[in-house]
Amino acid sequence: MGGVIALHLGCPGSALGWTGVNLFFVLSGFLITGILLEDKGSQHYYATFYCRRSLRIFPIYYLTIATLAFAGIATGESISHLPYFATYTQNWLYALYDVHVQFPWGASHTWSLAIEEQFYLLWPLAVAMLPEQALLKLVVLIIILGNLSRDLVMHMTSQWGAGYAFQYDMLAWGALGAIIYRGNLLPQETLARLAKLGVVIGIATLVFVRLHYGPGDMGPWVWLSSRKGQLLFGGLGPFCLSIIILALLFTPLTIAFAILCASAALVLESYFRDTVEPLVPGTVTVVAIEWAPDLY
Repeated sequence: MGGVIALHLGCPGSALGWTGVNLFFVLSGFLITGILLEDKGSQHYYATFYCRRSLRIFPIYYLTIATLAFAGIATGESISHLPYFATYTQNWLYALYDVHVQFPWGASHTWSLAIEEQFYLLWPLAVAMLPEQALLKLVVLIIILGNLSRDLVMHMTSQWGAGYAFQYDMLAWGALGAIIYRGNLLPQETLARLAKLGVVIGIATLVFVRLHYGPGDMGPWVWLSSRKGQLLFGGLGPFCLSIIILALLFTPLTIAFAILCASAALVLESYFRDTVEPLVPGTVTVVAIEWAPDLY
């Protein structure tokens, strides 16, 4: 999640750092679905999965929430939304209320964990109960409904954060990749060609967005404010999946290419910011692409 951290720190070349969250969701869907497919049919399928997830996340999460709740009480902050955080449903607060929820600010970023936990709760049931073809159809349906629900929530609230907190389609893209990759549904050569095409289209789209919006308007609040922007946002799913597939098939090449892109982005953006843009106001010529998957 280096891109997200760099964005919050205001580092050069981090204008698209927030897309690391999308990459995180796609990667999570890919990894979790792969684990479930591998364990499918085993005697302790449910117990093994739920115990591992709970032991990995619950202790530190609830300790953090409890600490923030006590701190909020001590400082007079409202904790009226604590039940949402206690039940991993805080992402719905963005749709029901506003981006700024009533709970100590340190807990506001846990909306992504809420989406993860909802995925962990329901997805093992689907993988266990459905055959491969039915699971593929369900994944495609979730991708479609995920985009439609994001559009609906944006229409109802006019809050970009509401749409940002609905990224179920990103998880579904990862699941789709896992089903195809682990099930050998496509030859590796075909999969590699599709992934390369996805990366090329994705990079071209990001370059277009950069040229269209400018360096100061690259955040999700801009993307999600229009129907076209929402389509671009949804397109991050197949783009991130393409990166993951390429990383699996050509690991050394992908890492080298990612380092090259990140280095070039830092150098070029710094150059144009300090040299060209002061001379020609509004000049936009560089795109920064951060690839920082969180392999957990």
